[in-house]
Amino acid sequence: MSRWGSLLRRGWHERRRLCFYGREPVPETAPDDRIAVYRSWADVPAAFRRVVAPAPLLSAPVWRLRRGRAQLLCLSVDGRTLAAYGWLQDWRSFRRRFGALAPDGTMLGPYWTAPAERGRGLYGRLLARSLALCPPNRPALIYAAPENAASRRGIVKAGFRPLGEWEWHCWLGVFSRFRRIPA
Repeated sequence: MSRWGSLLRRGWHERRRLCFYGREPVPETAPDDRIAVYRSWADVPAAFRRVVAPAPLLSAPVWRLRRGRAQLLCLSVDGRTLAAYGWLQDWRSFRRRFGALAPDGTMLGPYWTAPAERGRGLYGRLLARSLALCPPNRPALIYAAPENAASRRGIVKAGFRPLGEWEWHCWLGVFSRFRRIPA
């Protein structure tokens, strides 16, 4: 009963605290040959798809990728096993909800690194490649949960500056409020 109750409560009201960071895009650097950039869901290898989106019909980034509003970056150490991935998403999907941060931009994330591969700098490599792919005239924005210290350290190390901590409330999956939390 508690599992169903949790799902119902989450459907009724969801609250998240997020730390946002911003950075101006950088000129394209030499591409990392181990990072594959996919602009179509059909091009993503099946083994990678199972990790990235076990339920693709419920994944908003997958829907954006299918509509040409996202790119998927996959890093594989051995060429067969997915070690890390990240998303580069068009700001149009986020403008209504997060427009207080920037009128235009590119949203980076979410990112994921396999537990066995953590601590090897893969996140930083994905962030560098993501920044190189961002349009040069729009800022890049990324967020992390306040309790995710490893992600926050990687974001700052990649040259992002903090934009503050924000709280997001969503009711019934439709109505939302986004406000900055005073420091």
